[in-house]
Amino acid sequence: TAFVSSIIESGVDPSRMEGIRSQLKSIGLEPYDCLNPGLMDYIATWTAKRSGALPA
Repeated sequence: TAFVSSIIESGVDPSRMEGIRSQLKSIGLEPYDCLNPGLMDYIATWTAKRSGALPA
């Protein structure tokens, strides 16, 4: 299991998430989000912008 949305909080561009999830699946790791992946990405993006990890 790989927790993925939290990498957005470190500054990863949210538009890369679909590809990252696909790559994890291709190597046998199931991406995990405790809520809907789109919602988790939105929350992580908001957090990253608020912290300055991503431009607002």
